[in-house]
Amino acid sequence: MTPARARDRRSLGRSDASLGRSFGPGRSDASLGRSFGPGRSDASLGRSVGPGRSDASLGRSFGPGRSDASDSEGDACESSSSLDLALDERGRVACALNRWLTYETTWTSGFVARGGFRARELDDLLRDLVSAHSAKKRRSKSAYSRGKTFWASASAAFDPRCVLEALALETFRRATREAMRKSEESGGEEDARLTYDPETSGAEWWTQVIDDEDEIGWHWDKDYALEGSGVNVHPQLGTVTYFCDGGAPTVVVDRPTEVEYDGDSGDVGVCGDISSCSISWPEWGKQITFDGKLLHGAPSEFSRTPTQSRKRITFLVNVWLNHKPLTAEQLSEEELDVMKLRDVARMESFVSSSATVKTEPSFAFVDAGVEPFVFKFTYAERKRTLTLGLRRCLEKDPSSASTSHEIGACGMQTWCSRADASLGVLR
Repeated sequence: MTPARARDRRSLGRSDASLGRSFGPGRSDASLGRSFGPGRSDASLGRSVGPGRSDASLGRSFGPGRSDASDSEGDACESSSSLDLALDERGRVACALNRWLTYETTWTSGFVARGGFRARELDDLLRDLVSAHSAKKRRSKSAYSRGKTFWASASAAFDPRCVLEALALETFRRATREAMRKSEESGGEEDARLTYDPETSGAEWWTQVIDDEDEIGWHWDKDYALEGSGVNVHPQLGTVTYFCDGGAPTVVVDRPTEVEYDGDSGDVGVCGDISSCSISWPEWGKQITFDGKLLHGAPSEFSRTPTQSRKRITFLVNVWLNHKPLTAEQLSEEELDVMKLRDVARMESFVSSSATVKTEPSFAFVDAGVEPFVFKFTYAERKRTLTLGLRRCLEKDPSSASTSHEIGACGMQTWCSRADASLGVLR
């Protein structure tokens, strides 16, 4: 590929703008910075106390959100539901546990251990991942299904019924475990408020199964129906677990949205300079975790060419605290019936309890031979151009520490890039 050449390849994304998600009542928290929807938020209690005005000290109040014109009939019925949602000062769904979460990109090699599976179980796992992908596609095409993704609740009343549900819930618990420990150590009278509401918290999950030469389009994970209420709402954290060794890497760049969604301008607030990114190539069983507010995708320009044609199979989990997306629903009984791995207790055999979460790059690369990679995609009905200045050939060369930005490799798979100057720009 020549420098600055824009990609023109098959793109498979999870850009849900066309879904027009509808959204039900949520839960406020003491750490909130803005209140969206009917209801007065009691700052001392950190919870919604019913219909009324929105406390002026907490920020703007937004009424019920309209559904996108392309909503399904089932979603449209929910468009009149009241929206009671609070965001903290950083634009995250309000939860006092937010301050303890790790938002920098982390990686865990061997989160799922291939050696822990019996031969038949490994085949069944891959079949289940494919079945979940097919079920999601059927949901998206259905005029009667509200569920576009799947949900594993953090509520004690929820018992995983298959290994994929259990894996989603384990991902949620691992992503929040260290934050819970820190909140408990903080003690004091606030201790009870430093957790989350399990009834409205949990793991939104789905799978992607694409050809290894295809890619996942650039997108933000969020509740797109809330755009109609003028707000961008993202999960606290996003995660990707790979069940493949080839295909396009996951690339995360530090471009968040603004809190308020401006549809008239194409949400122009998303545009701006980029100073860092993380690039994670697929490695079977590896899991990465990143800030749920950030732009990400899997561009084929950075793919590692496999020796033979294979599928790129990934398990995606968004971690939500104090907020459940309306279109994330549990597997139906019909969807559950096709799942092969149903013995949840067996998950302990192939999910590593000792895998280490890492953030630091294992070695650096000099800033030489920088080439602009140009990606084009559509967001908020506007064409956007993402330009990233990265080395054309990402080779190990630790000969110089004097660089404007460094590219590091974590576990030979995950690459992190940080820049003093701009690494790129989104226009």
